[in-house]
Amino acid sequence: MKKVRINLGEPATKTITKEKIKRENKTKNEAPSMSRVDRFKAQRAKSEKNVKKTSKKNSIKTFFKRLITLLLLAGIIAGGYMLYTRWQRLQKFNKTTINNTPDAKICDNILDPKCWGQALSPKLEQENGVTGVMIIGIDTREAGGVNAGLMNTDTIMVALYDHQTKKTTIMSFPRDLYVPFYINGNGPYHSKINAIYATGEARNDVDDGFDLLEENLERMVGKKIQYRVLIKLQGVQDAVNAVGGVEIDVPKYVKAQYPNDYPGRNGKPNTQWLYYEFQPGRQKMDGEHALVWARYRYVIKGDMTQGSDFARGRRQQQVIDGIKEKILDDKEDSTLKKAEKYWDMFQTISKNVDANIGLEEVFASFTLMDEADTDPINIVIDPNFAGGSIVTGSNGGNYMFRDESFNALQNYLALIWKNPSLYDDDSRILVENHLGRYYLSTDKATKFRDEVYSGKLPVISSNLTMTTATKGEATGVIIVDFSKGKMNSTTQYLAEYFGAAKIIEDPENYGYTQSGYEEDIKVIVNPEPVK
Repeated sequence: MKKVRINLGEPATKTITKEKIKRENKTKNEAPSMSRVDRFKAQRAKSEKNVKKTSKKNSIKTFFKRLITLLLLAGIIAGGYMLYTRWQRLQKFNKTTINNTPDAKICDNILDPKCWGQALSPKLEQENGVTGVMIIGIDTREAGGVNAGLMNTDTIMVALYDHQTKKTTIMSFPRDLYVPFYINGNGPYHSKINAIYATGEARNDVDDGFDLLEENLERMVGKKIQYRVLIKLQGVQDAVNAVGGVEIDVPKYVKAQYPNDYPGRNGKPNTQWLYYEFQPGRQKMDGEHALVWARYRYVIKGDMTQGSDFARGRRQQQVIDGIKEKILDDKEDSTLKKAEKYWDMFQTISKNVDANIGLEEVFASFTLMDEADTDPINIVIDPNFAGGSIVTGSNGGNYMFRDESFNALQNYLALIWKNPSLYDDDSRILVENHLGRYYLSTDKATKFRDEVYSGKLPVISSNLTMTTATKGEATGVIIVDFSKGKMNSTTQYLAEYFGAAKIIEDPENYGYTQSGYEEDIKVIVNPEPVK
């Protein structure tokens, strides 16, 4: 079976280019209306040039149960062509059934799960047990805007699903990350990661910018990327509005400065900048505010740490998680109802998305939605990642990899996959020294600290605090869990690592309180009992 590259706004093409965006903006209100069937037929006719063979190895249950989060956005946005071709197949099946068995009950709704076994055949590409997806957010402002025609790769993410550990990892690469990259095997060249796409578009010896970016992301993470999803800014706003808004946790108050693309138009003031205030706490955001939350870079008041490129990557993952939660929240809906909602959402945002993933896997797997693992491991490549494998360089203050071979990054990813819960808990750990002396090189606490800071343990180094020596009366290592069991995986790991004599799960009853570090887990290192 062949898979067709799908471009959902227009007939299929290899990628979105500046010329295409200009043409799209110019003719958007002039094109004659077409029926859904005619539009999909036109897409199919122009898509056949981009057919490629795929190897398909996974079953429907394994795919959706473990991968719904990884392909959630991709699934929403990539199904029009697939549904049309499968609908044609279903109609042919029905015609044959009626001719051979006139009394047989036929399927008349492609969104009905009763029809999926006849019309859909879900499978998933992988290599060495891992499936990869590149998710790119493009800054393509509409015609008439101040920044119309921009083609910045504003968001760069790689989602990896490990079929052995059954875990999904989503990595955000900050746009200003300074990286080495290769072109047709030559290099390394150096630039910001968000400039690799533009470099590929400008060269005649490269197929296109997205192929170049994909090849170099594969080199960084050490895994093959089978799928790609391109989302324009408006697509994010439309997706959030389509699900009725998203719930976002704002850690601290912030007043953000955001560029005004339509001064004096579209209900916007005649000013260069817009200002948005976000109050602390969990709150519902519409499409406009969710997009601003994911993209703003300038903070004029409040939590100044949110102005970093790394914080921006975390906010973008928040919005993705928010969309995912809204889609999966309707557990009481029938599978058919969920499919119809999904299809409506696809129609809403399809003009702002380009992808090479079909919807057949997602629709055929709705029946397994309640069993799905919907919590990915979210990673932002920041200075604390992999024990500090990224440091501030001399190149204009940009961040860059310490190890340009990417071995440190790939080894750390292997550690995360080996102990996924340990990393995903994101626990704040306080190790209190009650030995009455400073740590020795042979102490377990010293070993733990060194392994965290060197990237040999998947614990975020900025979450670890070590106190100086004090004298305690107790003996043996005591683990105190302030997370109320939410971080049990980390608690159990620390207990085993330190050989804890006791785990305190109800600290209030034993008189233990959090320190000013607001730790989730406290490791109290007391002298060993006298034997």
